[in-house]
Amino acid sequence: DYTAREQPAATVKARVIDYMEMFYNSQRLHSTLGYRSPNDFERQAQDLPPQLGGTQGTSERGMANKEIVQ
Repeated sequence: DYTAREQPAATVKARVIDYMEMFYNSQRLHSTLGYRSPNDFERQAQDLPPQLGGTQGTSERGMANKEIVQ
């Protein structure tokens, strides 16, 4: 098994990206989302009717980006 110094840069980069996607961006609590994880925020937003900003018919990923940008 390689130590961190011996791993090729591409392997390290792939692991960092995996971490960011799997934990940091989806499970970590964000202050801009009312200290909810993006996954929880998206689930709650999907339950709202469209006239109240709900996301019925849109993807979860698109919803997170839409709400953060606004």
